[in-house]
This record gives sequence, structure tokens and C-alpha cells, in this order.
Amino acid sequence: MAYNLSDIITALVAILQAIPGIGTVHAYKRWTNKPEMFKSYFWHESTQLINGCWITRSGYAPILQLSRQKEKRHQMIITQVYSFKDASNTEAPFQALVSAEVDAINNNYTYPGAWHQIAPDGYAQAQEMKELRDFAGFLCNYAEITVTVEVRV
Repeated sequence: MAYNLSDIITALVAILQAIPGIGTVHAYKRWTNKPEMFKSYFWHESTQLINGCWITRSGYAPILQLSRQKEKRHQMIITQVYSFKDASNTEAPFQALVSAEVDAINNNYTYPGAWHQIAPDGYAQAQEMKELRDFAGFLCNYAEITVTVEVRV
């Protein structure tokens, strides 16, 4: 069976949605400069926080093989946003959430016979966690988790 980008994203969405407290998981990049739209994408009434992520592909390369088996490499980025409220120490649950995402991906590094990650050190990597970003007027903790996925076709 040939696995494509859609299959990879579907697998990543399933892995992420199984994480307690993950928030809204979007299978594609969501963006707007309108506060009401951004809030509709990521706001959670129960916590009164922005909490969610989206998945996108940042790179793609076919791998030439001498054997009959062919492979393709997809560089995936999971972008996590979480409200920043200094008095509430929202960084602590945000950091725990990012750790849970990385662990969940690394604990599911194979998808039955179809793909496996091959990040440079063998694991998903959380990057860009040191700064806050403004999204349509909402100040948010921000992280990018990179996952390189190799697909056998």
C-alpha cells in the first residue's frame, strides 16, 4: 500500500488527539489576523485559554534506492500554541504538553508497515520554545515540533 501525505497527517492527528489536554488539533495550518477567527480556531471555554496545534509539511524529498523499494522523506512541523498568562504560570502546562507531544510521537515511531520517523537523532524534536508570539492579539507560548517521516512506496 502506498502511503501519502494525507496518511501521515491522519496518523499524526490520531497520535496527538490521544494526548490529554492537547486542545484543538488541526490537520492543516490555520491562520488569521482577526481575533474572533483565531479564537474560534483555538479557544477553549472550559479553561478560558487558547490551546491548539496544526500540522504542516515543510519539506519533501524522494530518496533514490538501488533496490526496488522506493522511499520518500517528509519533514513535518507540529506548531503548538497555548495562552500566556504570567500570573497563572501557563508556561508550566505548556511545557508539559509539548513534552507529552514529543513523547507520544516518539512512542509511536512506526505506523504499521508504512512509515517511520528518521529525525536526525532518531526522535521528534521540540524547537523554538523560548519565545512568546502574538496571534491576532493573543499572546501565546509557541513551539515547533519537527518530525521527519520516511515513507516506503
